[in-house]
Amino acid sequence: MTAATHATEVPGTKRASGRRLRELDSLRGIAAVGVLLFHLSTTANDHYHQWPFEVPWGHFGVELFFVISGFVILMTLEKSAGVTEFLISRVTRLYPTYWCAVLLTGGLLAVEMSPAMPNIPTLMADLTMLQSFMRVRSIDPSYWTLTAELIFYVAIVAWYRFRSARLPDIEWYALGWLGGAAALRAVLLFHGHATLPGPISMPLLLYYGQFFIVGICLYRLHGGNSGPLTLLTLLAACLLSLFGGGPASLYAGPLPYFLLTCAIAAVVFMASRSRLSLLRNPVLLFFGDISYPLYLIHQVVGTELMSLAHAHGWPAWLSLPAILLTLTTVAVLIHVTVEVPARTILRSKLQKLALLQPRASSQVM
Repeated sequence: MTAATHATEVPGTKRASGRRLRELDSLRGIAAVGVLLFHLSTTANDHYHQWPFEVPWGHFGVELFFVISGFVILMTLEKSAGVTEFLISRVTRLYPTYWCAVLLTGGLLAVEMSPAMPNIPTLMADLTMLQSFMRVRSIDPSYWTLTAELIFYVAIVAWYRFRSARLPDIEWYALGWLGGAAALRAVLLFHGHATLPGPISMPLLLYYGQFFIVGICLYRLHGGNSGPLTLLTLLAACLLSLFGGGPASLYAGPLPYFLLTCAIAAVVFMASRSRLSLLRNPVLLFFGDISYPLYLIHQVVGTELMSLAHAHGWPAWLSLPAILLTLTTVAVLIHVTVEVPARTILRSKLQKLALLQPRASSQVM
């Protein structure tokens, strides 16, 4: 049985090409490197002023991540044989690499006897990836984006399971969320630019949901399923950024944030159409392949390495390349020994346990 005949068709969609969009992998790599450079070069982490420059825009790589996620997750759900297979693909994609990163980060903090060293309950909570819902701190602040990812997965699975025959298209549900988010943001704006605390805003994806929706619309365009409704939803998602960025985006101004959203949408659209030959550069593809483990380890591990280098009196011209090389090497090792095997071996075992027909996983992003 082929993947095409085994998969369940999502109503209102057509099959997109099964070719993996390597250009999106490169964009992931660019986003990960951007966030890494932001976190390590800004004075919040570079306490010893080792970096000769700052990358103040690098944190916007998160918005790029979310757009790519919206694109890829709808594609993955469409290519899956149902919710069970979709969830297996996500669990095997996210958790093994994440567990490795959590244990590595926690172990390093323990060896360094850092004040941030997690206790056993904190470490166990972090391993679930649900620590935010338990009100437990993450041992690496960058993990907050995974909470947003999980909430998005719940939302898209809910659409898949509970869509109605009269409103099968995901755009209708996206427009409903966008309308509600716009109304709430308007109320907050009226009350002196107030912001909702994380435990309330995060489950609503209040400050970042539009980026997932942009990705969904771009995938619909890519798959040949689009119409006026898709374009209207894409426009509405971009316009929501006129309220400006949220706390993690350092409250970016309305116009710059809107222009950033449009630029990210344009880049991902062109990448999905293979119109950016630069993204097929081997170096960018390399960082795309290791983007997930690199993102997971970069902030705390990178900061600890910077502290060690300073403590041993290493000059910046030596310590910075050594730190970047170390982070890259560790990310490669995690990718090769954990991430790639989990995509095949663990996924196959879980599919058998769930009585699913084993399927090739090379196209799942």
